[in-house]
Amino acid sequence: MKGSEAMQINKKSLLTAVIMSAVFAIMAVISPVTASADMVEMNTMKNSEKITPTLLDDARDIENIEPVYSMKDLILEENEDFKDFRYLSFDLPEDSWVYLGGGFSHNNHDGAQAHVSIYSNSSYTRRVGELGWGYWETDHIFSGFLAKGSYYIEMKAKQANNGDYTGNVDLYAARIPISKVFAVTQKTASNKKSVRVTLKNRLAGYMDYVQYKRGKIGTSRMNSHDTWVYKYSGFFMNPEAATLVKNKDDIYSFTVKKNGKYTILITDASGYRHQKVINVKGIKNKNTKKRK
Repeated sequence: MKGSEAMQINKKSLLTAVIMSAVFAIMAVISPVTASADMVEMNTMKNSEKITPTLLDDARDIENIEPVYSMKDLILEENEDFKDFRYLSFDLPEDSWVYLGGGFSHNNHDGAQAHVSIYSNSSYTRRVGELGWGYWETDHIFSGFLAKGSYYIEMKAKQANNGDYTGNVDLYAARIPISKVFAVTQKTASNKKSVRVTLKNRLAGYMDYVQYKRGKIGTSRMNSHDTWVYKYSGFFMNPEAATLVKNKDDIYSFTVKKNGKYTILITDASGYRHQKVINVKGIKNKNTKKRK
């Protein structure tokens, strides 16, 4: 074999070896990451403790609920990082309005901090909400509409300032089914020319406002500024987009003069929205055809 041919073969062999080494190096980096992610998901699914939010008919009863979970007898020492991570989960058998809150079991909690994150998947990557209480925390509760399904919680605590804390860190959770929130009643006027639609405020102080629009509005337009009214800093934007429903003595009601579908939208105090389509019937006027 000629020297030039041998050199060419050696170069090809060297290039092949370099490429194969690079491939194996990349696989060695990727494989542990994938395995690690899978292991984390398996562990969190295995170790998450199931909790059950208290079932309510009305948000006014939230002040009477008991903790659904407690981090018992914690000892939080001065200026430590978050410790005692807890992983929890809960199921919603139907779409619901959900409340989560927290607290400390003792009053001497100056400097103590707790934080909760809520996820819609067991690998804790799709966060749907969060709350915290104590030092440095501002969003002391979570409230909002969540779809039917399973949810996962990461709960953690620390002593974020001087001093220390010994005691429990409590988590409260409650839910009101959508069927209760949107328990709509209809009453036809004696002259059959209109129907009064009524909706009780089941969210109490967690309700912001209610509006309706004639027709069936798809959920894809639930956050549309062109379709629905939005409130900013205490005043309403685009008020011609839909009709705001008046509230009297915690009863929302409106009157319609045409049969057909109407969409009702509720916005809660945290800005979460949910809607329901109702079918109004029973109105008879000169445009209504009489049955033979």
